[in-house]
Amino acid sequence: METPSPSKVLGQVPSTAKYAIAGEMTDNVQHLFVFQSPYSGPNSLRARDETEITHTYTLYLGVRPIPRVEVYLDPEIALGNGVSSGSGLAGYSNGDLIGQPSLRPDPYVARFFVRWRIPLQRQGRPKQTQDVPPGNNLIGGSLPASRLVVSAGKFAISDHFDVNSYANNARIRFLNNAFINNLAYDKAADTRGYNLGLMVNWIR
Repeated sequence: METPSPSKVLGQVPSTAKYAIAGEMTDNVQHLFVFQSPYSGPNSLRARDETEITHTYTLYLGVRPIPRVEVYLDPEIALGNGVSSGSGLAGYSNGDLIGQPSLRPDPYVARFFVRWRIPLQRQGRPKQTQDVPPGNNLIGGSLPASRLVVSAGKFAISDHFDVNSYANNARIRFLNNAFINNLAYDKAADTRGYNLGLMVNWIR
């Protein structure tokens, strides 16, 4: 691939918006009925009548301070408890808990990252663009069809890798932890499932 000239790299990236604000609220209510349990250990599913609820509240804030550079911040709060204190099932029934018995009611920063888009178009060729609709952590607009995207900061690996249209997010798809990602998929993450990292995407 030909290396783009500096004038192309530093060229203006057309955009239709400079800001993005969105929000998400999720409530999960689950009930566990009494059942016959011939064996019960400290990590077994408890055979008791129990109802629990978890709540999550997220703000998706984005700004494009200069062309090609976007900054995103997602403050979040999650609270509640899981049935059987979050244990007893290999594929736990509430993916928001991520193996925790309960969620502490303290606000935290879920994601905070910078995204830099670098146009990759050869000199002398007509500019090709791609219309990208806005979304959570995505300021929409007209972007170069061929581009390098560098993201650095705090985000979830599952936002970008092993993405599945039907099972990738417990807040909008399947609740069961086994269906959030591939069953054999494991990743290093903090208590909430987020990571510090650097990611580079080549789109053409």
